[in-house]
Amino acid sequence: MRKITCLFLIFILVFSFVSCGSGKEEVFDLDLNLDATFDADFQGAEFIIIGEQRDGRIEIDPYREFEDSEWQERLKNRYEEIESKYNLKFVFKTKTLDLIAAHAGGMKWADLYDARSDGHWPNINAGLYNSLTDVPGFVEGIENGKWGSVAAVEYFKRGDAYYGFYPGYHGIPFPAMGGVLYANLELVGQYGFRPYEMIEDGSWTWEGFENILKTIGGSPKDLSNNIPVGMYITDSFYEYFQTAAILNNGGSLVKKDNEGRFVSNFDSKEVKEALEWCRSLLANGIVEVGQNDIKYDYFLEDLLGFVYEYSYVGTVDTTGFMYNDVDFAILPCPAGPSAEYGNWSSYLGLADRYLTAPITADMEIVNTILAELYAPLGDDPFEWREVYANRNFLHEESADLYWQMYDNAQPDYYLATQKFQWSSVIRGTTTVAAAIESTAENIQAELDRSFNSFNNK
Repeated sequence: MRKITCLFLIFILVFSFVSCGSGKEEVFDLDLNLDATFDADFQGAEFIIIGEQRDGRIEIDPYREFEDSEWQERLKNRYEEIESKYNLKFVFKTKTLDLIAAHAGGMKWADLYDARSDGHWPNINAGLYNSLTDVPGFVEGIENGKWGSVAAVEYFKRGDAYYGFYPGYHGIPFPAMGGVLYANLELVGQYGFRPYEMIEDGSWTWEGFENILKTIGGSPKDLSNNIPVGMYITDSFYEYFQTAAILNNGGSLVKKDNEGRFVSNFDSKEVKEALEWCRSLLANGIVEVGQNDIKYDYFLEDLLGFVYEYSYVGTVDTTGFMYNDVDFAILPCPAGPSAEYGNWSSYLGLADRYLTAPITADMEIVNTILAELYAPLGDDPFEWREVYANRNFLHEESADLYWQMYDNAQPDYYLATQKFQWSSVIRGTTTVAAAIESTAENIQAELDRSFNSFNNK
């Protein structure tokens, strides 16, 4: 702890208070804080947080993140308390200058950077981020969820170094994950289906889901004629639905071998079963391929039963389902035959958000304030989940399922798994076995380059 003392000022004041000619005593009513102290004095330094914008707001900025609420006030107070305690100033910016250029020019860029995974990966591989492993309280807080789900933090681990996190006690930036199913409860209810009840009675399975889709029927071509459609596979991001099916069949895209290396798991029973099932939905005419960018409008018009997407689409986006007149549920992908029923999961991928400490960060400040900055905002560390749920879910059941999926979410190792022939498999232009064989070498090479190579440094 460093005291700020003003001895020089005292001497000046003492001599100034003495009247040399009048003989009169001057009385000054001064409230001088001569013993002002800070836990650490950073002398008014700017602590810069860069956040990517969505719909005109910076996700990480507590002054703009939420509507007026008690939670927003807590966030504001947290920043103001730390500013006062350590004599620093938080500054929130959007990305205007490239990190590489700033670093090369010896310029300050940011102390914390909030962005999607795919925005971070090249910087990690280029050595442009500081490790968070030695930040006081970081490693200790991983298991209890302070920095987000354990899997989320592990996704940004390279060798023994951790490079990214969610602020798990705040919910800012929002927890995102892929492969979520949105159900239009108004439409599916008209056909006699109650997804929440199906999940409870054990019928939320591949067979039960197929029954819904067959009953509603319809083709993407019918939507413009106001004919309801159960679901269609979009003409982009084929892997979203397939990955969710794999995870909810008890599988994973990547695993660790006996030496601790990440290796492909596509050749496993659980993965093959899920890929074959997704393929059969198209082959048997249960679903068809349709345009990606029209699904939201028809879902909002009660014409589309199910949409699979990233979780933020229906929740925090101001144009999402939560901000429109539609009764929707957030659900996991149905359980496959190899799954432990009720162990719902989703995945972390390229659109998930993380905070990192760029190479330009003042690590003395990061080390000093990070654990405190993301300490609980209330008595319960996970009270923020209730606040988040109230803002983003219409039903308590959706919130419960969401947190189960989030806590069980697995990384998809997208840098490597994007090399799999997702489109060809689901469209039936290649077999599952052929796709696995033809892409195995490329997937493993990318796992080695982007993940395993760090284990040898």
